[in-house]
Amino acid sequence: MVSLEVSDGRTNDGEKLVPPVREAKKKARGKKVLGDSGYDSHENFEFLAACGIGAALKVWEDSNPNCGGEREEVVRAYLKDLSGWKERVMGSGGGRSTLLRV
Repeated sequence: MVSLEVSDGRTNDGEKLVPPVREAKKKARGKKVLGDSGYDSHENFEFLAACGIGAALKVWEDSNPNCGGEREEVVRAYLKDLSGWKERVMGSGGGRSTLLRV
């Protein structure tokens, strides 16, 4: 573990992605950030892209596939082929050495 932030259940996860990723970048070289749909926001996808980090964030199942920006490619891939998306995100062996999990 390279970064940790604890919050109560009233916190919006989507607003809490940036600080631990910034902290983790100082200590590790992750290629992707893995997170659940609580982190699904245009802002988080744009932030990760600007950092050169892939966004392995689950998106909402009712997401608009024409949403634009960095998020659009992930939404389209996720909605088109969930199994294939999971395989690309995790790869063989789970990608343990390259993922920053949030």
